[in-house]
Amino acid sequence: MMIDVYDESDQLEVYHGFKVLGSKPFFDILKEIKAFMDENKNDVVTIILECYASSDQIATEFENSGLSKYLYPKTIDEEWKTLEQMIIDNTRLVVFSDKNDAQTDQEWYHYIWDYAVETNYSNNKKEDFDCDFNRGSDNAANKDLFILNHFLTNSVTGVGRPNKSKEVNSNPYLLERVKECQQETGKFPNFITVDFYDSGNCWEVVDIINNTSDVCLREYSIVIYPNPAREMVYIKGEHAFPGDLVVFSMLGQDITNQVDLVKLNDTLVQINVSNLDVGMYVIKSKFFASKFLKSNF
Repeated sequence: MMIDVYDESDQLEVYHGFKVLGSKPFFDILKEIKAFMDENKNDVVTIILECYASSDQIATEFENSGLSKYLYPKTIDEEWKTLEQMIIDNTRLVVFSDKNDAQTDQEWYHYIWDYAVETNYSNNKKEDFDCDFNRGSDNAANKDLFILNHFLTNSVTGVGRPNKSKEVNSNPYLLERVKECQQETGKFPNFITVDFYDSGNCWEVVDIINNTSDVCLREYSIVIYPNPAREMVYIKGEHAFPGDLVVFSMLGQDITNQVDLVKLNDTLVQINVSNLDVGMYVIKSKFFASKFLKSNF
């Protein structure tokens, strides 16, 4: 979630652009997030703040809302934990801010442009969209995260354009832009930011790029068979596989060393999955990812 937070006479309020268009206490939004995280114990949540308040004010609101127990601490030099480890540690809330004022004891409060690069956010019409880097562009190649801004705003007021959202949020338009920017920048978007998410096909596109629909980016097609599989899984590519294959659990754990992966030829790979527990797994390469089900039948 991207949230704009303003200090209004020592009360933190959330709104975008103009308060007169609608606002809400920041505390109320944090309580909604806490209720969700309490209920969904395997979900990792990311908040990116456009912040007009101090880090101490933000910290107080997280503490008062009960969200502090979920905060994910990390220094700039540390490697990211896997999603699985975040879930195990119950540090499932990652907080970024565009204001670089974290105190030494606030290692959970991450300056977003230390970690991310984005595309331009000021686009009035579809033709304005491009994949050029904007904020965070310094040393962009070494930034872990890529934010793809994908929304249109009024060039005068900066307010979103709901009449245009259905078109730009549609599939395949949004999916094609994701693919274009991946190819142009060499980075795969970690966050896709849209306005009016309930207009168009945002959920469908996100399902596709999260591989829940087994659609491969860059049009690299594969076939996995049998699926479900008991002992052997075969992966047939349309041409030579781009890079090594990696097998992940649905929690994001790399379990490649638990399977016997044999390259039969340039376009056919055999994987012995007999040692895996029953469940869903993901096979990934540089340009594709797809799921298979390990079964005992």
